[in-house]
Amino acid sequence: MRCHGVDGGGGIGPSFKGGVLLRLFATADAQQAFVSVGRMEMPAFRGQLTTAQIAAVVRYEREVLTLQKP
Repeated sequence: MRCHGVDGGGGIGPSFKGGVLLRLFATADAQQAFVSVGRMEMPAFRGQLTTAQIAAVVRYEREVLTLQKP
């Protein structure tokens, strides 16, 4: 929430709205791998969250936040 905003509208990190995540990550598995290991400013969440928790976050982002209009 801190980086992408409570509603996924962006902040420190980019907005998730308007289908951005679906364009960046073709599959939920690809997005989960990214969230797990991180890259550049994006921290790695492996070790902080379980695999099931990461999957739940990714599902919420893909099914709720990304479908909102920018």
